Amino acid sequence: ASGLRQLRDLRPLRHFGQPLAPTPTADYPPRA
Repeated sequence: ASGLRQLRDLRPLRHFGQPLAPTPTADYPPRA
């Protein structure tokens, strides 16, 4: 799961806290 977390961190949307970007959340499992 660490690999998936890294990819999600690399996404620029994560920097915004994913307020209006449900895309990364759908591509990857929800944060634990």
